[in-house]
Amino acid sequence: MPADWNGALSAMDSIVETCVPRPEVLRGELRDELFAASLAQVVTGRAEPVYADAHRFFAETYPTVQLRALVRDVLGRLAGTDPTANAVLLLETPFGGGKTRALIALYHAARGHPAARALADGVPLPERGAVAVAALVGTDLDPSAGLV
Repeated sequence: MPADWNGALSAMDSIVETCVPRPEVLRGELRDELFAASLAQVVTGRAEPVYADAHRFFAETYPTVQLRALVRDVLGRLAGTDPTANAVLLLETPFGGGKTRALIALYHAARGHPAARALADGVPLPERGAVAVAALVGTDLDPSAGLV
């Protein structure tokens, strides 16, 4: 332990003391597939409600600074309020870094779902149905049969 910590580590509560598991964890009902977010399943209506239902998705998604900035920039570009925002974005994070969750947030926001206002930081949402949203998920493509 570094000397400059001056015992601060021993004064901190452990994660077990600080965090309370979600009710489904305590009941033993948490299913592993809930962690496997799929943009393709959201778009085709086959996703778990935690991803498909925009109200639930945004209620259970922590609004990081980066996620808020991404949603604000994309909505600003779509709405024309920020025409200087990048038209092409590269989402680059390690495995488990939130790329799919960010794309699902953008999908719901671009479709004008009111629950997305929590991340829009004042940028207006498009009217529902005003933006044609397309999604191409490379892992769900079959070169000979098309979409999986």
